[in-house]
Amino acid sequence: MVLAFILTGCAAASQQEPSADGPLDPKNPVTISIWNYYNGAQLSFFNDLVKKFNETDGKVQGIFVESFSQGSVNDLESNVLAAAQGKVGAGKIPNIFAAYADTAYAVDRLGLAADLSGYLTEEERAAFVDSYINEGRFSEEGGIKIFPVAKSTEIFMLNKTDWDLFSSATGASREDLATMEGLVRVAKAYYKWTDGLTPAPNDGRAFFGRDAMANYFLIGAMPLGCEIFTVRDGRLDLNFDHDVLRTLWDSYYVPYIKGYFASSGRFRSDDIKTGNIIALAGSSSGATFFPNKVSGIFVILNTGELPDSPEQPCLSKPGIYLRDLDPASAPSNRSADLLLERAPIEVVRSFGISTDAKWRPLFLFGEEGAGDSYMPLFQPLQAAFASRSPGDPSGYGHWALFPPRFREMSGAPSSIPFR
Repeated sequence: MVLAFILTGCAAASQQEPSADGPLDPKNPVTISIWNYYNGAQLSFFNDLVKKFNETDGKVQGIFVESFSQGSVNDLESNVLAAAQGKVGAGKIPNIFAAYADTAYAVDRLGLAADLSGYLTEEERAAFVDSYINEGRFSEEGGIKIFPVAKSTEIFMLNKTDWDLFSSATGASREDLATMEGLVRVAKAYYKWTDGLTPAPNDGRAFFGRDAMANYFLIGAMPLGCEIFTVRDGRLDLNFDHDVLRTLWDSYYVPYIKGYFASSGRFRSDDIKTGNIIALAGSSSGATFFPNKVSGIFVILNTGELPDSPEQPCLSKPGIYLRDLDPASAPSNRSADLLLERAPIEVVRSFGISTDAKWRPLFLFGEEGAGDSYMPLFQPLQAAFASRSPGDPSGYGHWALFPPRFREMSGAPSSIPFR
């Protein structure tokens, strides 16, 4: 991730020759707008830094920074390009914005990106990895159009809460994850274990997902004694060893085909947030997007008789189950932090909200095989029936608590009568 500076307002003013007293005036401060994609804790920390700067160095020098979160990286990119192109309804273009290099390049093509080379001494440039600085050189003229602020590497991440449940039930150990072959065996065991948790056949859940296929093949081939790409005397050679590639294939595509691995969202950090997987190999920057908590709300509509106990078969019921994957974050313009778990197809189309991989149009209970918990419907209604006269349904509103075994249901269900 990089910062790009726009040739407007303070960016242009800052290139003027300084006066005897300096180009800044604390009595008439310059306002700098910064657009970012931060959410949750990351946004909170960044805003604290901005506030601290405004109250200290910024106040002394005459600089006031305004920070605006645009929601997600995609929202930020869209809003920056719309502002740069002067589209109707777009916001005023910021002085500074966070972006990937391709977005900054598009802004530079419009003639709006400032050249930062004059603001960095040779000593300051030498402190950076050459390739990081060179990423901002969009032409042979040598100007620096972007400033690197964050780089990431690929790491393995594991949902410890779900892992502990699986490990205690099956005896799986973290040492089993030390090799790709071991990871595949664990993923297979996890699929079979989750499949056995519901009466429906073949509905096991994936264990693992990977963001970058190319990274896996390029890096995975090297410990097997094969470097796929080599450069000698300016010539690129491609080395495809059949046995090596077959080994990589068996630990990648095969578990994906069998459902042991999965890739549903744009990034695997999206998939682990929704519970579609519990482990991933992806960018270290993705760890900052993990929410502190996930919330949601569901409504189940019941107009018929209920069984006497939750163990007895119950027919499907209409309703809506909406999950908020990051309730502490600023709302996304595209509702990217929301998922529909249960909702009729008409509702999905009208809301324009993405559906989870396990989405269904109805709540399906018991023998119908979806594995939906009947308790959120049964418990509050039975409590209401027990506390009110059968002849007076107007009072059938009652709160209840989920039993401990329903660990995903941390809230409180209630029944509400409709007349």
